[in-house]
This record gives sequence, C-alpha cells and structure tokens, in this order.
Amino acid sequence: MAKNIDVGGFTLTPYRAAIRGKEAFVADLHIGSEEISLVTSRMQTAKMLERIKEMVEEYKVKRIIFAGDIKHSFGKKTGQEWEEVIEFFKAAKEIAEPIVLKGNHDFYIQNMLSRVDITVRDYYENDLLICQHGHLDVWKKDKDLIIGNEHPSLLLRDEVGVKVKLPAYLWFEKEKVLVLPAFNPLTKGTDVRDIKEKPLSPLLRFVDFKKGRVFGIDEEGKEVLDFSTVKDLEKWL
Repeated sequence: MAKNIDVGGFTLTPYRAAIRGKEAFVADLHIGSEEISLVTSRMQTAKMLERIKEMVEEYKVKRIIFAGDIKHSFGKKTGQEWEEVIEFFKAAKEIAEPIVLKGNHDFYIQNMLSRVDITVRDYYENDLLICQHGHLDVWKKDKDLIIGNEHPSLLLRDEVGVKVKLPAYLWFEKEKVLVLPAFNPLTKGTDVRDIKEKPLSPLLRFVDFKKGRVFGIDEEGKEVLDFSTVKDLEKWL
C-alpha cells in the first residue's frame, strides 16, 4: 500500500500523480526522450502506462489530466514519438478518461492525438485550474492551480557525499499552487533550491517561494515524505 500525504485538498502519491476526488493530475511525460537521448532500451513509455494502471486501480481514478509536455522534442516529430504517443493514449483511454493539455514541447500533438479522438486543450478548468506553464493570463487567484514544466526534485547528500535526487511536489499554501514532478522516470528534475533562483513558470516569480513546502517521493518505498519548506532546506542541507 502506497503511503501518501494529503495537503490542500490533494492527495500526493508516490506515483508522481496528485489526486483530488476521482481525478488524477500528471505532467511532463516527455515521450520520445529515449530516442533523443540515445537510450537504447525503450521501456519508459511502457513503465509510465504500468504506473498509471496501478494508480488508477489503487485510487479508483476515473479521469487523468495530463498537464503538458506529452512529447519530448521541441520541433520535429520523431518516428518514435509519433508511434508511442498514439499507442500510449490508445492504451490510456482503456484505463481512464484522458484530458490532454498542451505544453511547450507539444508541436504537432493535436495531429497525433486526433488519431485516437482526443482533443488537446490549452488548460483545464473546473473547481480548480490546470495548465503546464503557469502563465499569469490564465491564473485565477480564487482557484487552486496545478502546473508542470519545472520538474521539481530534491538533491540529498549523505555524510560521505553520496548524492540521490528525489522527484518532488512543491506546494504553496498561501497562493494555493501545486507544482507536479515530471512523470517520466528518465527526467531527473531540477532541485527546488535552483528553481527558486530562476523559475521557468512566470507565476512562480510572484509566490513566496521560500515558504513552498517540498514533498519528496521515495519510489522504492512507495512513500511521499515531507521535507518542510524551501527556506528550511536551505538552512539544513
């Protein structure tokens, strides 16, 4: 049984997916990253599908919102991307209803997903708002906001200097903003202390970043861990 943390009405899971009600939120699949990075074993897409199946079964999810950067390359659509994006979402539709949002990598994504009758949106809105970049022109401060794009992580060192990087969630209580970790296992992420210095998402320049709470994911132990605030981490680590 996975060990979650509940914060701000969300359940943060060790599957790199946040859940509220019957909806799950994931970001940054970066399908095709294996081809771009010349990794010879192309297993990450299958692993992501398996993780989605486990998550849906455990939490009884009905709908999954994919918050951008579905594909990896910025410009050209590689052969692997074209085939794997279509196959991924063909399989995903059999697991739960997919809602797909466009990210800054996602050129041609509508052409790809039209093959499986999925319409790509710029953002998704009900009682909260989900978009990939966190642009200010769609941010409504009376609604909770979920974004991707930053790939937050936490770099830890032990007493002999061995390093480990954990994917992480970032939660800003005052502004009600949740930043999702990258869903792709190959994406190592950016340490939250580095994100603070130069965030990619415009709205993160307007939050009280040092008060952001960091929840690291121990994927082997299937556990989410509370590492306190960015301010505390800068003092302790």
